[in-house]
Amino acid sequence: MRQPCSWAQGAAKVMPAWMLYDIRLMYLHFQEHGLKATQAELAACEKIVGQPLRTFDVFATEIAASWK
Repeated sequence: MRQPCSWAQGAAKVMPAWMLYDIRLMYLHFQEHGLKATQAELAACEKIVGQPLRTFDVFATEIAASWK
């Protein structure tokens, strides 16, 4: 694995080594392979929330309108 970044060095002061390792490994995977859900994962999320998924922009627009 790559050398620890400044975040990892700071985080090592407050989290166990196993957790730091797992987080670094997870984000390394995201950097190398991207972070895109499969169709099965998207369908599972829709089932959990009980409605079609929406983009963050749509969500933020809806929430902002409800605050007015």
